[in-house]
Amino acid sequence: MSTNKFSNLVRIEVEKFDERINVGLWQSQVKDVLIQYGLHKALNVKPSPISSSDSGKFVMNNEDWEELDERATASAIQLCLAKNVLINVGMISSIKEIWERLEILY
Repeated sequence: MSTNKFSNLVRIEVEKFDERINVGLWQSQVKDVLIQYGLHKALNVKPSPISSSDSGKFVMNNEDWEELDERATASAIQLCLAKNVLINVGMISSIKEIWERLEILY
């Protein structure tokens, strides 16, 4: 019998950030969600292309990076923001840029 280490049916609740709660605490909770879903690497700087001769280094092509960033932005960040906050970052398409903008604003 095969058992999975993690269940896909875990319900995770993060309070929507609405300026009244601490942004650092909120970011900590959202980062935990990103880690659970394998999206946390999108918070890092976009990796530059690495030639295949550089073994041992993480390689991600542009298309894969954009998909990771889009999934993290749409599913984890924008859904966890109240409308009054989303209006300030809604035009930003990169999770890293949204993350940094929230730190500056709040």
